[in-house]
Amino acid sequence: MIHLEISRVYDAPPSRVFDAWFSLEWPSFLGPFEIKAELLAFEPKPGGRYRIVMHRQAGDLVVSGVYRVVERPSKLAFTWIWDHDPVETLVTLTFRDLGGRTELVLRHENFALAERCEDHKIGWTSTLAKLDGRLNAPT
Repeated sequence: MIHLEISRVYDAPPSRVFDAWFSLEWPSFLGPFEIKAELLAFEPKPGGRYRIVMHRQAGDLVVSGVYRVVERPSKLAFTWIWDHDPVETLVTLTFRDLGGRTELVLRHENFALAERCEDHKIGWTSTLAKLDGRLNAPT
């Protein structure tokens, strides 16, 4: 199986970075910049489900999954399955404290095709950049 791993450092403590992913607002930074995502279902607990529709010009895409690991503020893992592609993958986020800053490592695994992995790399890279903007936005 194929996987990707991306890391990024944020100027925010792990609890704040973790909470961004584990809140009703996480679809606001999900996906490439042109995508607007909407949360359809959200059960923020181990075994809980989420469902998100990503609105794009070429048509909507729906992704859903189940939270597998919730260890605030250090680790979050959830399955990832598209309605149009029945291959279930796993996303694991680890949050490492760097003295008030956070190193986030995103690992997305179990891709059957390298092409699908590359597509997700584009999406996750945009997501992590959008998250940086969200964390640094004035409150």
